[in-house]
Amino acid sequence: MTSVYRQIGIGVERLFRLLLQDHLGLSIAESEWSYETTSSGGKSRTLHLDGRIEIDAVSDPAARRRVKGWMNDAAVELGVAAAVRRSLKGAVFEVRQGTRAKTQKRQNADIANASTRTRAHTSHASSSCPLR
Repeated sequence: MTSVYRQIGIGVERLFRLLLQDHLGLSIAESEWSYETTSSGGKSRTLHLDGRIEIDAVSDPAARRRVKGWMNDAAVELGVAAAVRRSLKGAVFEVRQGTRAKTQKRQNADIANASTRTRAHTSHASSSCPLR
């Protein structure tokens, strides 16, 4: 059963990136997000999240305005300072969760992602969607 849920999760992740590509005109590379970090034990590893929108990569002016508005609304809802909101360059997304056995590992990775790469990203989804 775990394998079925894993495959559904992978499919949802891919569908989400396709939505970003189709509705915002992003390339495959522009919709993906990962980075390398060094763990506390000194081991290098690559961390991934399920999707990315970089404002400058959205070429359609109307879509770019929607994304900027959505990001600003999400940041306001989270209580992000105005100066920080103005500096945001994009958003990264975590769409799926792992199976129950993997949930804690995934949550720990999410915390590691947030603690090392929060400079220009928000992963909070508000009620208004930038894809519309």
